[in-house]
Amino acid sequence: TDARLSKSVKIVTPIPHDAYPKILYGMAILKDYDSHSAELFFDFLRSDEGQAIFHKFGFITPGQ
Repeated sequence: TDARLSKSVKIVTPIPHDAYPKILYGMAILKDYDSHSAELFFDFLRSDEGQAIFHKFGFITPGQ
């Protein structure tokens, strides 16, 4: 995804997605933090709008 965003990077040879283990990013809401804001952010990331942003920048989301 970083290479897609940079105008100074040239992709020479794409690597197939099945050539390496999936890279997973996790998210957790901490009990002793501002859980309301965290829940709103978490809900946004899972929304259609949030998922569209992930896809725009080349990320694959669960369920794809």
